[in-house]
Amino acid sequence: YQYMDEVIRNIPPGSDHLVCTPWMLGERCPVSSTTTRATLFNINMVHTREHLMRAVYEGIGYNLRWILENYKQDYGFTCDNFRIIGGGALDDGWMQIIADITGKHFAVVKDPRNAGAVGVAVVALIGLGELPGFEAAKDFVQIEKRYKPDPENKAIYDDLFEDYKNIYKSLEKAYIIANGRRFTGEEQ
Repeated sequence: YQYMDEVIRNIPPGSDHLVCTPWMLGERCPVSSTTTRATLFNINMVHTREHLMRAVYEGIGYNLRWILENYKQDYGFTCDNFRIIGGGALDDGWMQIIADITGKHFAVVKDPRNAGAVGVAVVALIGLGELPGFEAAKDFVQIEKRYKPDPENKAIYDDLFEDYKNIYKSLEKAYIIANGRRFTGEEQ
């Protein structure tokens, strides 16, 4: 992760308007499609492999933002603070990109790769009567890093987020035509 952070450090937010849609195997959320596939949109001669790497990170951030937007629309409330677990949480650059794109605050727990095991241990301790309940879990979770959105990146990410959604909407039919028979077995 340190290497990846180094190589994208000099690429500006928005990857010089290169947008990646990260749908390698279709998508379930924020849209449901078996035919949708990843796209690199707006690539030109100034883009380097470092641009591509940052654009992939940003594409995942745009997808998360779209999911959060749908969540707000469907359920009527927002989530502004998140705790992150798993290996990706070890990547400082990516966590900052996600905070910037979503406009949300993220906290990474200590030893994020082991957070699932800690959760299972807490459940077992509750089941054994060693802990009074799930509220005691907070004693086992320590925050190691925090990421907050950088307001200087808001305008570019707001614009590119709209482009991101428009790419899907514009290519939805093309994805079905290109991949419908291959992935759904249906004639298009």
